[in-house]
Amino acid sequence: MAYKASQEALRHEFVNGILPSVRDDFRNQVLERHNQLRNLHSNTNGVTLNVQLQEEAQAWANKLAADNSGLLHDDNRNGAGENLYFMNNSLMFSPTGAETTDVWYKEYKNYNFITGQSTNGQPIVFAGHFTQVVWKATTEIGAGIASDSHGKYYVCVRYRTAGNTQGQYVDNNALTIGECLETGVVKKQNYKHVCLALVDLPKEEIIMFEQECVHRHNQLRKQHGVKPLRTNQELRNLGQKIAEQASAKGKHVQLDDDRYSYNTCHVISRKMNELNAGASIADMWYSEITYYNFNKPRLDDINGRFVRMIWRTASQIGVGVSRDAADNVFVVVVYNKPCYESTDESNLKENVSK
Repeated sequence: MAYKASQEALRHEFVNGILPSVRDDFRNQVLERHNQLRNLHSNTNGVTLNVQLQEEAQAWANKLAADNSGLLHDDNRNGAGENLYFMNNSLMFSPTGAETTDVWYKEYKNYNFITGQSTNGQPIVFAGHFTQVVWKATTEIGAGIASDSHGKYYVCVRYRTAGNTQGQYVDNNALTIGECLETGVVKKQNYKHVCLALVDLPKEEIIMFEQECVHRHNQLRKQHGVKPLRTNQELRNLGQKIAEQASAKGKHVQLDDDRYSYNTCHVISRKMNELNAGASIADMWYSEITYYNFNKPRLDDINGRFVRMIWRTASQIGVGVSRDAADNVFVVVVYNKPCYESTDESNLKENVSK
């Protein structure tokens, strides 16, 4: 009888909210992943957990699980925004907060940052989960997850201030950023990084861009206990040459000199002045630290730009910037020490400090 009662209690726990420890971990994962992704967008601050939103989100997730009638938005959520997610799975494998947030974020491909509308004439709803995740005006979130006895999981995340307000998409979804292409793609996760778009490129702004980019490199290198980089005219000329070749061809070109390492970025130019464009692109590359395991290091295409930035033996840097006729801007940063894709943990541990 006691066994049956305990089974009923466990079943009730799953129906109405999953085990508390799993639920708490899930909420923290949702918060962490939101802030990692929001950090990829310029002038977009992180969010914090709000207890009231959390309770309301959990209550709605519980109701969805109990009703078993699909994903229905709550019409009485006191002005809060809402993202919902459903997964049919075994009770042994609940979705993580990061996985859930990633599903929503992947809708970036349906969003046009310049027009503030969906791509290909689709309704904005096809990008709505993504735009809510990175909505600039949002400052607080609350997450809830519930499961029924058949392994169906329901997720509800509430947002304050609510996103997806008609007429405010451009202002709240990267008004000052452009879409990074090619090297801005985190291929393994199929994400596309977003970074600041550059304005017209007279000589003085190229110089300012380089200064900001180098300064930010050195701020970040200092956090890892490595020496600052110094600008080098030869590397600058090489970076500029490669950037101009890229803008002439409309795509990135390979650096065929194995004495160096380089980071590249391709953005869409915008007609507005962004004083910290160089720093923001450096921040974008540095954000790949998320995909680097210091305990079991490996250099690959989802963390390579971060690794090259803080490589211990690098001491010099050169920055090249060029624009093509279609307003595509190519950025090439050259470092005087090569680092290659490698599984040599000792080499990586020696040159990439935590």
